[in-house]
Amino acid sequence: MSTRHSPAGTGSAKFSAVAFDLDGTLYPDSRLFLRIIPSVIKNLRLLKAMGKARGKLRKSGAYAGDFYQQQAQLMAEILGEDAERVKEKTERLIYRGWEPMFKKIRLFPHVRETLDAFRRAGIQMGLLSDFPPLIKLQNIKLTEYWDVMLCSEQ
Repeated sequence: MSTRHSPAGTGSAKFSAVAFDLDGTLYPDSRLFLRIIPSVIKNLRLLKAMGKARGKLRKSGAYAGDFYQQQAQLMAEILGEDAERVKEKTERLIYRGWEPMFKKIRLFPHVRETLDAFRRAGIQMGLLSDFPPLIKLQNIKLTEYWDVMLCSEQ
């Protein structure tokens, strides 16, 4: 984020850009967690393998190419299953399976008003997310605000 500070004593700073983390910043992530509990219980083994695989990928810092294929390969090794089957299950049950739950998520108070005010002030806005954000944003109706969207998986 770049800032230009006003002269001392004026009490204001001007920002040219601001970035938000989607989950837990624009809406309470506890609401999502409550909605996904049944899926977490049903798919606990798959989710644990996903967490371990992501941990290995982060720790190595050496992934290149298709993140999802590398994640699936590590998950498959942990689960003792075929990598393509694990990749398909992860896509269907987690990535696509959780997205509809965002349709019922309520934003924190004044999120839209704040984003509108930033837009009117000419402030560029970026969005960060651990999981692909576009469908989540469509479901919570916030797609129009972002100059840049980044996903750690991509």
